[in-house]
Amino acid sequence: MDRTARGDQEAFAEVYDRTSAQVLRLIHDVVSERAATEEILQAAYLAVWRCAGEGAIVAGSVLGWIAEIAHERAVDRYDSGILRTLPKEQRECVALARYFGLSPQEIAAATATALPIVRALTRAALTNLRPAPTRITDIAS
Repeated sequence: MDRTARGDQEAFAEVYDRTSAQVLRLIHDVVSERAATEEILQAAYLAVWRCAGEGAIVAGSVLGWIAEIAHERAVDRYDSGILRTLPKEQRECVALARYFGLSPQEIAAATATALPIVRALTRAALTNLRPAPTRITDIAS
């Protein structure tokens, strides 16, 4: 990404080739319409190109950073914001596990986060995504 940040189009093409299939799957899981998925993919990588040039890459994996940009674009477009309700760190752990099949150990390495923290973030995310139990009094009223 350092070369991409300096405007190297060949380096950007390499990043795209290495990551676009996974990012496309992530977007498709949110959107499910092929044309919209491809449009969002283009918008996400345009944002990656622009942000890389501005030095906006954060610590952690390039794939995680691109995935977050793409997911935000897909959710913004179709407002399916279940994951959006999660704090950023929880959302990143869930996205890397769900959409890219990373193990907790791989997520820890990719995000430069200690493994126990990754496990705690993932557990908290799953708890936060679980629907609240319905009380019998709520049903009766």
